[in-house]
Amino acid sequence: MKSFLSTLANIYKKAGLMDKAILALKTAEKKISNSNHYPYFFLITQYASLNNKDGVLRVWEASNAVNSPITCANYMCILSSLVKLGDMREAERIFAEWESQCRMYDIRVSNILLGGYMRNELVEKAESLHNRTLEKGGCPNSKTWEILAEGWIRSQQMDKAIDALRSGLAALKQYDWKPSPSIAVAISEYFEENRNFEKAMELLTTLRHFGLANLQVYKSLLRMQTSKEESPLYILEMMQKDGISVDDESVLHCEN
Repeated sequence: MKSFLSTLANIYKKAGLMDKAILALKTAEKKISNSNHYPYFFLITQYASLNNKDGVLRVWEASNAVNSPITCANYMCILSSLVKLGDMREAERIFAEWESQCRMYDIRVSNILLGGYMRNELVEKAESLHNRTLEKGGCPNSKTWEILAEGWIRSQQMDKAIDALRSGLAALKQYDWKPSPSIAVAISEYFEENRNFEKAMELLTTLRHFGLANLQVYKSLLRMQTSKEESPLYILEMMQKDGISVDDESVLHCEN
């Protein structure tokens, strides 16, 4: 019955009938058994998709009746929902609750709050949280560095963004990570704006080492090389070695 009601709620949502979707979820709430957490967090996700904060918080409170510990995955669910809904204050409260009782610091939980801070341009709060996670023994993962790099790029703190990218790449021996191409492009364009061809080439060398070079980074270097009135042919040769197709703009730089 709960599955049917959830499916019905999704149908109503797709049809734009939000009131009926919420009513279906409220009916499903009444049928939840408190033997495990899963149904509660399934409903929390659905309420969040309907932008219904009251439902999210109500089901979260009800989930505390389950006679088993709330897992990190459960905390990630509620935090993701609250960040999505823009309720950073409530997210902070629940994060503090998790942080006060966690035995091992799971960086995936703090990453959710970190991402919320950066997306809302609360850079100082993000930096403070990052420093606290390090103090508590949290080990930054690929998502941590990506969130920090993107946030610092948005706030034009490019030196910090560059360091975050380097830290992420330096840790590649420990985990697999392919940072968003937009990070490398933004940093490359920053070097271009400051006419720092040497740093741009260092970035390209690092990206090529990890197989992360892309067309936009190369085009930035081509523009810089053309402005210096030096031959860009060796850059085009690197593009070919990396299997990156030369587009019309790249050819134009070569001809110039």
